[in-house]
Amino acid sequence: MIRTLTGKGIWDRRKTLMWWGIGMTLYVILNVAFFPSLKEESFSELFESVPEAMLAAFGIQDIAALSTGVGYVNSQLYDGFGTILVAAWAIAIGATTLSSEEDSKTMDMLLSLPVSRTRVVLEKWLAMVVLMVGISAVIFLVLVVSNPIWELDLTLEGMVWVNLGLALLSILFGTVAMAVSAVSGRRGLAIGASGGLLALLFLLYGLGSVVDSLESIRGTSPFYWYLDSVPLAGTVSALGFLGMAFVTLLFLAIAVLGFNRRDVGV
Repeated sequence: MIRTLTGKGIWDRRKTLMWWGIGMTLYVILNVAFFPSLKEESFSELFESVPEAMLAAFGIQDIAALSTGVGYVNSQLYDGFGTILVAAWAIAIGATTLSSEEDSKTMDMLLSLPVSRTRVVLEKWLAMVVLMVGISAVIFLVLVVSNPIWELDLTLEGMVWVNLGLALLSILFGTVAMAVSAVSGRRGLAIGASGGLLALLFLLYGLGSVVDSLESIRGTSPFYWYLDSVPLAGTVSALGFLGMAFVTLLFLAIAVLGFNRRDVGV
């Protein structure tokens, strides 16, 4: 049954995974392809008229580092919108994986099978995990191929760690969305609440590096746990990665309890 429900969740989104894989491949290539020409320019002069807070909000915290492959790729993909895109897809999956069964009136059929509600939640969550690991693996492979072509000088260790962290972070936000959906039964609320939290914590991480009043709470953001140690450079915060895993499991427990206690009209 685990294989059936998890496999169905993956199978139902196989085309979406394909298109997301193609989209992220193009996104990575379009970004890294500019590096050889841009590294010849003076980034300090290029960004001198841009406010520091605006740069931080877009994931650019060290202009000098942009002249290196690690700094450039980090700012364009992981400190920037690449991570947001992957996490947003995780939120969409987490918010709909249970509510879609209710909307399509198939939840009664599913729960009539000899399978507990806990098992339903866990297996659907596992399908989301596989999809997030899959899209992170696609990005990893594209970087591996792009690395020598555009002379990024990235290490294999760094590429492994940063994409592992990307999977963990996206799964975290997907699980938050799943928990809200499981407790409330409302897809829109799950997307809105978790999407708003994603934006808030991303801005906290970015602006916290330049706004004194936010600096003291910047460390509460999962983006800080993931990115502040610069995993793309091969330096990883074990505590940060474990923190992301812990928060994920906490919200998974909330999803299980919420779905078990909620009247789903069956």
